[in-house]
Amino acid sequence: MSNVKEHQYGNEWIEILENLSFSEQERKTSNAIRFLLANSFPTRKTEEWKYSDLKWLKKIKFTQNSVFDEIFIQKALDTILTDDLKNVPRIVCYNGRYLKQFSTIQENPNFFMLVDYSKNESFINLKNALVALNKIFDNLTITVKFSSKNDMKSILCINLGNANTSRPCVFSPKYHFHILDNVQATILEINYGEGVYFSNSVYDIKLDHKAQLNYTYINKASKKSYYCTNTLIELSDHTKYKQFQLIKGSLFSRYETNIHLKGEWSQAEFDAVQILSDHQHADITSQVIHDVPHCQSHQNVKNILSDFSHGVFQGKVYVNRLAQKTNAQQQNQALLLSDHAEINTKPELEIYADDVKCSHGAAIGALDQEQLFFLMSRGIPYELAQKMLINAFINESIEKIDDSIIQNLLHQSIMAK
Repeated sequence: MSNVKEHQYGNEWIEILENLSFSEQERKTSNAIRFLLANSFPTRKTEEWKYSDLKWLKKIKFTQNSVFDEIFIQKALDTILTDDLKNVPRIVCYNGRYLKQFSTIQENPNFFMLVDYSKNESFINLKNALVALNKIFDNLTITVKFSSKNDMKSILCINLGNANTSRPCVFSPKYHFHILDNVQATILEINYGEGVYFSNSVYDIKLDHKAQLNYTYINKASKKSYYCTNTLIELSDHTKYKQFQLIKGSLFSRYETNIHLKGEWSQAEFDAVQILSDHQHADITSQVIHDVPHCQSHQNVKNILSDFSHGVFQGKVYVNRLAQKTNAQQQNQALLLSDHAEINTKPELEIYADDVKCSHGAAIGALDQEQLFFLMSRGIPYELAQKMLINAFINESIEKIDDSIIQNLLHQSIMAK
């Protein structure tokens, strides 16, 4: 049966792998490639891809070779590193590769390592096509282990993308974050870039007993870029995971977040804000799995869509029959600032336990014209009045963040063009 599938799907994937500059020899030796050849290419007919189209992956020829551009890197860091961020320990990557000379965090076996997981089939399980696509690239995995033995509890990850060749470039960052027992950690990630490129990243995050992680992700990438991200999070008992995403960059982006609550009394919060314009397309797809009792999860995704932009939210909460006393909430709210903007929303609950508190909902609308009129009648120009109402809409999510520096950074990023 496997050979039949490979024959059925192989030609399609082989064409894409050629577009991504993989040789015939590489296509024969990689388990991840064999996984792709045995599975169909995601299309709009695929349920999880119903609202997003990967057809650009078939059309664009990418290169894995990129020119080191020190002028761009320095310019980008000058833009990103505000006074509040200059002293935060940082890891800087350029087109998926760690840059030692621009990072203040250096390799240390007790905290930060570059690890080759290519032979470890248990790391980054092949859950879907984009994860498999990431795994076939040979770059090392950035591995950070937060423990009580190390004083470093807050880090800044800067991912720079730059297409400075005659062909668009492709790269696949890999991150593994491990928060050990009783440790509280903060990660701020900023993505920034220029030109046409495809970044396909995978994050593997694990929280041990009573660990806490606050993770903030800001996409300020080139609006010509393509961004796909898979984040796999595993929570042990009594853990707290809080994630915030701000998405402003990229022509096409897809963010898949899979949160697995495996330990009792664990908590997960997932907030995201999309601010899209022109013909941008951004897809947030999440799955939260409750396997054990007494756990909580809260998801709140907000979309601000103008021009011809397209926002997507697909969220699923799965509650195992053993996961009694689960509290799971899911909400999507969208503001459409244009008659041509589009939102697709599909919150789902799949519940097999009977003693739970679960809800989901979606609300779609435009700015309140009465509120706009009230502000304008007080002498506030239309554009400023509109920004004030949009900020009020977003603030509910930002105010959940405890770190005032990150709060200010998010406000500045939202106001920036």
